[in-house]
Amino acid sequence: MKKLIAIWILIALAGCGSKEGHPSKQVELPSVSVTVQKLSQTKATRSTEYAGTFVPLRSAKLATRLSGWITELRVEEGDFVTAGRTLVRIDAQDINAQAVQAGAGVVQARAQISQAQASVAAGHAGIAEAQAALQAARSRLPEAQAQQNLAKTEFKRMELLYNEGALSQLDYDRFRTNADVADAKVRQIRSTIHQAEAAVQRAQSSTDVARAAVGSAQAGAQQAQASRDAALVPLQYASVSSPIDGYVVKKMAYEGEMANPGQPMLEIQDTRTLRLEVPVPESALSRFEPNNEFPVKVDATGKEYTGRLDQIVPSGDPQSRTFVLKFDVENADRRLLPGMYGRIEVEDGEVEQITVPLSSVVRRGEIEGVFVVGPENRAEYRLIKLGKKAGDDYIVLSGLEADDQIILNPPSNLKSGSPLELK
Repeated sequence: MKKLIAIWILIALAGCGSKEGHPSKQVELPSVSVTVQKLSQTKATRSTEYAGTFVPLRSAKLATRLSGWITELRVEEGDFVTAGRTLVRIDAQDINAQAVQAGAGVVQARAQISQAQASVAAGHAGIAEAQAALQAARSRLPEAQAQQNLAKTEFKRMELLYNEGALSQLDYDRFRTNADVADAKVRQIRSTIHQAEAAVQRAQSSTDVARAAVGSAQAGAQQAQASRDAALVPLQYASVSSPIDGYVVKKMAYEGEMANPGQPMLEIQDTRTLRLEVPVPESALSRFEPNNEFPVKVDATGKEYTGRLDQIVPSGDPQSRTFVLKFDVENADRRLLPGMYGRIEVEDGEVEQITVPLSSVVRRGEIEGVFVVGPENRAEYRLIKLGKKAGDDYIVLSGLEADDQIILNPPSNLKSGSPLELK
């Protein structure tokens, strides 16, 4: 009971206090004359953007296989170079000396081949001469043998006569001498034949040795040529040429420095055509066909380009389920640079959307909104989320509905709750 009495006392005191204070007055805002526009949904082509990065279509990092001082490197970053132009030279005096020495070895080996071949020719001549002598000796043997037989026969007959006392000692000695001479002549011819055969064998052996010398000299010449070729191989790396037409984008070495094998000295990129590499989800791959052209937007240049789909990489990322698409983009003015960000736009069909004029958007810091006609024709500030620009309007993603009336060019004195005079 005491608690109820206390509550009634508090209520009575509160009522007394309100009567003694000044009643609050609501300040009426002045009416504002505005122009309004009723919103409606319109059909528009819906598109999706996929972002990627520009890379050079062709690039090359120039290096050498030699270790030596850089004697010439006279290009700078930004210079345009043509394919085949020599850009770097390396000191190759030691290699040149080795090549000269190896070349002298080749000359010496070739001289040895010529000398050995001359010996072979001389051997052939010796063989021919010995064979001719052998043939001549053999041709004399039959006649000498015939004379020997005749002399022997006559001597035997004369010997019978001598034994019977019918032949004098002088005649007997003469016929015996004739037989002895005939025997000696046959023996001499046979000796000459043996000597000629030995000469043929010696000439043949000498020729075989000369042929072996030719083979050895030829092997030596091949080895010397191989040494010379090996000495000349490094010389081709003493000068480094550009393999492509392009621009020097990075210079990593200078004249007077030591070049090491495999160490990059220059980087060349052909930026006349760039490649935009864009990861695209597998669900969207059906919208892309090779060789088709797509608009490419680049915020850095503020321009729109055309990209031709050159390749769809046939292997995707199993984590993100995306595939890399490569678009070739012409870059005649060189405003596009490798590493820039680009966006490919692909149409997805039609969609109903609401748009508002730029003049109706009121920005308060980072917040965007519009004034709409609220209940009792009073202004109401409505927060909205804007999408892409469509001509002079913006697409509204959220915050407005069809049939809403927005206020165009809202006056600076317009506030939420202001009575409106509609135009």
